[in-house]
Amino acid sequence: MGFEVFDRDETPAGAAAGAAVVIGGEGALLLSKGAKKLLDGIRPSAKMVELLYDRDTRRVAIRPLNSATPGSKRFSVTGSGAPEWPAMVEAAEFSRAWKLPMGRQQTFTVTQDKVGPDQVLVFDLREANGEAVA
Repeated sequence: MGFEVFDRDETPAGAAAGAAVVIGGEGALLLSKGAKKLLDGIRPSAKMVELLYDRDTRRVAIRPLNSATPGSKRFSVTGSGAPEWPAMVEAAEFSRAWKLPMGRQQTFTVTQDKVGPDQVLVFDLREANGEAVA
């Protein structure tokens, strides 16, 4: 077998490779290419998302939606300006309300999980940048 060009999106972990969320300085959630692929796998035509927070475990869930619901947020594609971070959710109010770490950019690993009958993306606020957070 010859050499192959490395593509993390085609590793055995599949689309989950490189799946991450960054909480920007203003509270926006930036989704990596891997996280967007996971979200597209749950609901390919999602235009909105619901943000859920678990106070006990300090985890955030992102539930993709096809249409708006009370409290849902627009899920937007950022375009060619940031190819590794192609999607964004305006979440400043959510971030402030739940005291998410704003002011400095932190990266959180995303996994797929279930909340009730729905598939969601989940990230744990206790583990930022690959390290435990107090």
